[in-house]
Amino acid sequence: MSGESSMEQQYVTLLLDWLSSIRQRFRLNDDWSAALAKLERRLKERPQAVTAFDVGRVFQPLEKRRAVTQHTPGADRVLHFLIETGRLGPMEKASDELHDWFRKHYMWASASTSVNVSELNTHTSDEVFRQYFSAG
Repeated sequence: MSGESSMEQQYVTLLLDWLSSIRQRFRLNDDWSAALAKLERRLKERPQAVTAFDVGRVFQPLEKRRAVTQHTPGADRVLHFLIETGRLGPMEKASDELHDWFRKHYMWASASTSVNVSELNTHTSDEVFRQYFSAG
């Protein structure tokens, strides 16, 4: 259990460093400040409840707007870790854009499900995506 606890503390540190670096480098409006504060509060109060969905819905729009810092790779590692450990969160609530982003960047993070690459660019790709995130 100490290894799991250690890893959790490591990802909390990586995400807190990332959130801090975003605040320091970019001027954020009130909505963005609130979103970062909410994730930060959750990391401090209930780190075991933080999911890939929670992090991704903040990470993806920032990345899209090229709001990256030297700590962004650490947050990316945390997303991979959360997916690999099955802490996906309510992916059914994700927007189409967020679904597509997860599919493009994180689908290969886990080897728990095999995916036929030829299916990914067809009409069945959404079903493949749903099955991938439901596996585990």
